[in-house]
Amino acid sequence: MNNTICAGCYFAQDINSEKPCSFDIPNIVKEHKTIETRNNHYVIKDYSCRYGFSRKTYSENIDKFNNIDMITYVKEQNIVKYSLALILDKEFDCNQLVDAINKLSIKPQYISIICFDKGSQLYQLLQSGLEPYIEHKVHNFLDNVSGPQALHVALETNKSKIGNLMWILNADDMNQILKDDSIQNINYIINVEQKPAHYYKSSRINSNFSGIFINTNNYWVLSKTADYTIEYNSNTLIINYD
Repeated sequence: MNNTICAGCYFAQDINSEKPCSFDIPNIVKEHKTIETRNNHYVIKDYSCRYGFSRKTYSENIDKFNNIDMITYVKEQNIVKYSLALILDKEFDCNQLVDAINKLSIKPQYISIICFDKGSQLYQLLQSGLEPYIEHKVHNFLDNVSGPQALHVALETNKSKIGNLMWILNADDMNQILKDDSIQNINYIINVEQKPAHYYKSSRINSNFSGIFINTNNYWVLSKTADYTIEYNSNTLIINYD
């Protein structure tokens, strides 16, 4: 991993200023990263800052950036990109579910939905109720299989769509993750703290499967158990995001 050299960053000031970094990154990561000083600016060892922006690039494109809030611009360029995997029971409310998805402060790029009833109705609502850039697929299972097993089977059919990161949720947990704005917490851990983990898990969700935010490669490795779940794997490293 490359070091972050703050001296050339648009958001950096010298270390004696009131706020050496507009995002306060050195202070946030100092407990688990080595920070040195060079040319009166910070250098963060083995850390690639995702909010850094070249002062030279800003100067060369001043006409483009002059009227832009650069902090907002850089944040928007670096939000976490993920797929949402939703497991529904037979009693779910289609309209409430679509409304909950639309309330996520960071939207998924792709949605896989596992249901055992009302698949056609839900698909029609997703077509009309979601932002057009959000791709989605509804998997309506007729057999009585467990949610984790159904998800595993469904994802086998659309591996190319789900991308690098996936958030697994039961529909019943949507209210909790909206209340906590959990996706912002996940975004902070991944893009700012950058703590390594096999997956991130909300301790407020009383489940060993729902609430997991995971790299898809890790999902395929860790889910190779008889019941298709991952929580019993002895090599897992979990970070709570609430």
